[in-house]
Amino acid sequence: MFHPDTLPLRKYIADYKLNLIAPYEITDFDKFRTSLGMVLEVIKYASDEKAMNKLLEGNSKFNHIEADAVMAINTFTKFKFSINNDEEEINMGNAWEDHRLSGIREGKREGTTLKLIDLTIKKFKKGYTAEQIADMLEESIDTIQPIYDTITSMTCDYDAEKIYSLLDKPSTPA
Repeated sequence: MFHPDTLPLRKYIADYKLNLIAPYEITDFDKFRTSLGMVLEVIKYASDEKAMNKLLEGNSKFNHIEADAVMAINTFTKFKFSINNDEEEINMGNAWEDHRLSGIREGKREGTTLKLIDLTIKKFKKGYTAEQIADMLEESIDTIQPIYDTITSMTCDYDAEKIYSLLDKPSTPA
């Protein structure tokens, strides 16, 4: 085993001190004088919706956070808060509420789509065509046909979740 000082490249490597910040271990975010503290605090609670609600609800320091800080939050979390080019500051409370409502809408849309897929599977198993199914479910053929085509490409394993994930994938150009 080599000792680090005996490595030939050792003389070319600078020995800098590196400070690491662990947001999950920070208990006092007020010691930060810039928006970095707010960014780290959001990162700490990003995976806990209740804690995030508590953090942002009525906390005026998050009413005016720089757009650059919000971009950092978007980078380091699963959030995708919208930022207009002309905005210098963002109200995180409003952005969080928009994000939450967007998630609710997406969940409803997914639930509705899964139900439609499930109904299409049931009708398919009874031998109905895509056109007949569209008519019975009062949906357009453009909505039912991709579901129907995906079902026909499967071998008896008609799983609505699997079909949803196949339909949800963006098609690759030829």
